[in-house]
Amino acid sequence: MAVTVTSYIEDAIYSVKDYVEGNFSSYIEAMQELKSDSAGLTDIKVHVIGDLEALKQTRYPMAFYYPTEITVEPLDLGDDEIRVELYVAIILKGADGDKLTMKALRYSECLRQLVNADHTLGGACDYARVSRVNYYASEPGAENLMEIESTLSMILTVSN
Repeated sequence: MAVTVTSYIEDAIYSVKDYVEGNFSSYIEAMQELKSDSAGLTDIKVHVIGDLEALKQTRYPMAFYYPTEITVEPLDLGDDEIRVELYVAIILKGADGDKLTMKALRYSECLRQLVNADHTLGGACDYARVSRVNYYASEPGAENLMEIESTLSMILTVSN
């Protein structure tokens, strides 16, 4: 049986998660040195694939990953180019609104710097970049949460 496009995508998503999980802390440390105030950034405690699995988590900050759009384009000589829009969400908890917003901006910058340092994400794909970032705060009166919603645009080239 031949390896399917889905298998390549699945492998890439798990590789991205592993890459972020293994390298994010060094960017947190660099940000802490750069901004020596009381923001108190900590490494991401939990990394999960899929948003339903993320709902079961109670440790923060946490990150979850899932693809939102996949396009397959045939190339010459039987290769395919797979474009994946990977949703990477980091959920923060605690702190007042201003401090939580500041922390969200810093976590977002750490992710952007991580991707820019190695656009292959440790070999997970041929090229990746953070193409969009949104921030969502919890409703007033709810838990003090903030979601950093990043879209990671990835390109994979696979041989059939």
